[in-house]
Amino acid sequence: MADYIAIARSNYFYVKDRAAFNEFCQDNNLEVIEDSETGQVGFLRDGSVPRAANVAGPDGLFREQGFYGALATHLKKGSVAIVMEVGSEKFRYLNGYAVAVNSKGKTVEINLDEIYGRAKRLTSCEITSCEY
Repeated sequence: MADYIAIARSNYFYVKDRAAFNEFCQDNNLEVIEDSETGQVGFLRDGSVPRAANVAGPDGLFREQGFYGALATHLKKGSVAIVMEVGSEKFRYLNGYAVAVNSKGKTVEINLDEIYGRAKRLTSCEITSCEY
């Protein structure tokens, strides 16, 4: 049995509070990256993007919150974070998706598997999948 290996990164975006964002990243095993020209920040992750984020409450205790909802709380008004993840399991299959989230917590998502539905419009032949 093979392990699924993933990597992820975000674009650069503006945050409300850099120290709070850094803490969020540390609590969720994200490596902070910065665009030195604009002061925008983002993150890298060696592994899959977490489904839930650890968020410190006012009492200092951690609670789980949906990752993208938690990320949205750090975004400056009007900013959008885009997170892309790619991964594979020993070339048995490849996975890739991207999620965009705005400062209001609204998200849109695309997945590489969407190509199969789009490809069906190009042919009447059977289309095989990129896996075994």
